[in-house]
Amino acid sequence: MYRVYLSFLLSIAEHRFFWKGFLFGAALALFGRLVHVAAVADNVLSVPLANLPAHVLNAFEHAYVSGEFLTIMAVLVMVTIGVSFVRAFVRLSLLDRSHGLA
Repeated sequence: MYRVYLSFLLSIAEHRFFWKGFLFGAALALFGRLVHVAAVADNVLSVPLANLPAHVLNAFEHAYVSGEFLTIMAVLVMVTIGVSFVRAFVRLSLLDRSHGLA
């Protein structure tokens, strides 16, 4: 049974979504540790919608200038992995529709 359990754990550990989920969780935990999320939400909600992209760009620029490299990297990892999850699920749903499974 030891070999069965070991092969099961290895099959999970070598799956790319396992590592993407692990990295996403680590980046989310780091982001939550470094940034006060309620203050970010208050700042975003206080900005008019038309000025939101400029506000976000200025926030990243300020973080870069002030040396908050880990915060920027955590956000970039979360965005990249989130986009890859969405692309994979869209591709999967389109594949299911093309084969008449949906």
